[in-house]
Amino acid sequence: MARTSTEVVRACLAELARAWLDKESPALAGEPDAVHQMRVTSRRLRALLRVWGPALGAHTVSVADELWWVAHALGEVRDLEVLEQRLLDGAGAGSSGAELAGLTRASIDAQLERARAELEADFGSRRFASIRVAVQDLGSARMAHGWKRAPADRLVKLTHARCRAALRSWDRVGLAPGLEPRPDQLEALHHARRVAKSARYVSEALGSQGISGSRRRLAALGSPEAWGWALREVADALGRVQDSVVAERYLRWLAEGADAGPAAGLVTLADREARERRTALRESFRAVAAAREVIGPGRA
Repeated sequence: MARTSTEVVRACLAELARAWLDKESPALAGEPDAVHQMRVTSRRLRALLRVWGPALGAHTVSVADELWWVAHALGEVRDLEVLEQRLLDGAGAGSSGAELAGLTRASIDAQLERARAELEADFGSRRFASIRVAVQDLGSARMAHGWKRAPADRLVKLTHARCRAALRSWDRVGLAPGLEPRPDQLEALHHARRVAKSARYVSEALGSQGISGSRRRLAALGSPEAWGWALREVADALGRVQDSVVAERYLRWLAEGADAGPAAGLVTLADREARERRTALRESFRAVAAAREVIGPGRA
């Protein structure tokens, strides 16, 4: 018997809610990768609540705003951890590499200490306690009128529309192959990455439940699982672009306040980040082209 939208939505939300709750204590304790996993799970939950919003009651959808706050709080710690590791890996060996690594570590560790203290305070707040209760209730999420017995095909249509929106976000960047992006285009690429990730997360949620379109025209568009794989490649390539942007800016900022010798090394590392960004941009063009083949036309 075909599953209803209610059954699929609640199953997906319940699974992610359990994962989110399981990561709270490890994230607060600073266990390896726990902050990252809780942040990703927050984003996955938020994506489902936003993209499937038409199927959900207003109270349930509003939880997405609070999950954005959680992801942002976790993100300050995670982004600094990623930046520090990226810069330390790039510093190289030898006395000059050790000096660059020391400058990097001293600068970022102070920021990490502050960010972790703020995260601990956020986790101990009344706001976070309220969010925890709301997440616990997602397994019995309220459904909008007309959706309780609706077929899961309607969720597939919403998800496919989000996948198409991800491709349109890329198109709006207006980037030509081989050209260096302007600052506004780099910001637009970062937005396109966020849309691609949300579409990927929702596609993967349907795929994990074995859901595909059953109507002929919807089935012809392929499977949500395939959409998720394609958009993962897009998001990963754009993620490498964004990481290089952040690292290059930080390195040039460090170089401005460093002595001549270390400053030259920091500028060299920054130039390498710029080259890596060009490589990632080429990969993103290929990933988007492949995603267009998988995701197909916009109407079903």
